[in-house]
Amino acid sequence: MFPKDETEDTVLPFITHFSEEFTNATNIQVDILTLMFPISKDYLYNKNKVYTIGSGYKKGLKRIPYLIKASLKGIYLHRKNNYDGILCFWYGQCALIGKIISKTCKIKQIVWMQGQDVKKNNRYLDWIKINNNQIIMLSQQQRDFFYKTKNTYITKIANVAIDKKRFPELNKKRRNIEILGVGNLGLLKNYSLFIDIIQVLKMEFPNIKTIICGGDGENKNSLIKKINNFGLSKNIILKGQISHKEVLDYMNDALVFLHTSKFEGAGVVLQEALYSGCKVVSTIDIEKSSNMSSFYYSLKKEELINKIRCFLKTPKTVERLEKFKMSDTINTIYNAFYK
Repeated sequence: MFPKDETEDTVLPFITHFSEEFTNATNIQVDILTLMFPISKDYLYNKNKVYTIGSGYKKGLKRIPYLIKASLKGIYLHRKNNYDGILCFWYGQCALIGKIISKTCKIKQIVWMQGQDVKKNNRYLDWIKINNNQIIMLSQQQRDFFYKTKNTYITKIANVAIDKKRFPELNKKRRNIEILGVGNLGLLKNYSLFIDIIQVLKMEFPNIKTIICGGDGENKNSLIKKINNFGLSKNIILKGQISHKEVLDYMNDALVFLHTSKFEGAGVVLQEALYSGCKVVSTIDIEKSSNMSSFYYSLKKEELINKIRCFLKTPKTVERLEKFKMSDTINTIYNAFYK
């Protein structure tokens, strides 16, 4: 999956930004083979040629012709361009296609696991055997989870990182949003807990302003009902799906970023919020977070509430925090192929 053009900035922002920055930093020709979306003709994105297969959300037997088409396209492109290797995002369909191309063309394959593909229910983990030295994780916690579930330890980590040039000038003045959430309204993002937290905080902060930026999900109707039942319709505003640029603007106007997700590979949105000067309260941890005054991790509702209360009562100096650098991420991927 990839944006249809440079104006569509909501589709997998991290992968899009990484692809662009990798090309700019290394001066290596990068061609992108995208299986599902966009459903369009091949096109140029930044300096990268994007080859589209256009399977959409086809499932089962209907997906097989597209998998074959993608494999044949990759083999054809290698014979034309003589690639040094294949980088597959997610241990799934793309890893399967990558393995076919890799075996046929005898070129190196690297699989960069991006999120829920580390879970036991990912059938591709058993179907496709990828050597451990060909796998890269997105975060330390993702690696640890994979080790617990599959008893497989991966040494390489290429952390999720941000593209700093996309952020507005840091707002060090008044911030008008007390609490911000970002993510689609699906069960995984656990906005039911988010709403519970706001209900408690409203007792102390009756005019608390909360905004959630996120597209429709299977939990949308029940969340709207819960907001109304709790009398929070004036406190929680659902913005729906908005552009990535608009999300960064909201972060730049928020005091606290609340992340209640049940599972993330890493969560680039956490890095974006920290770089936007937000205090981040999250049910997803990031590496070595204990020494970060702007970040708080817990799985307990009361602890999350208490920390948010503390942040709202005693606001500290707004400052950017760049936890991981895109240049380090690029170097890790580069070295996987060339060292």
